Amino acid sequence: SGSGDSVGEASSNGEGKTSGNGASSEYRGPGYTLPDFIGDSKQKKEYVMKLLQNCNSQNGFKVNENDININFKSCTYTCQGLQLFNPKNEVKRIPEGMTCGEKHMECPKEGDCPTPPVPAC
Repeated sequence: SGSGDSVGEASSNGEGKTSGNGASSEYRGPGYTLPDFIGDSKQKKEYVMKLLQNCNSQNGFKVNENDININFKSCTYTCQGLQLFNPKNEVKRIPEGMTCGEKHMECPKEGDCPTPPVPAC
């Protein structure tokens, strides 16, 4: 019976997709992997939803959050195609004025995310 217990523990701990009665900090909705400079979980979700709206609406897409994290500096993100055969990915710019870095840095119309000013000593 000891091995049965460990199997039960592994399946309950390792999943992370248990149905809704876990603690709210366990919730992994859209944007949960985004850095904290985006804001709280609600703001992170709104951020991802806004980027998703920017993807070509005629084809099914999802936003790759890991790619967003990688490309904050260049103010770009990838819409991943959800088509069953030959899915297409599209690289898009993060819209002007959306957060891209610490200290409320925002994406400009063109170019990379600005670097926050270095504090004077």
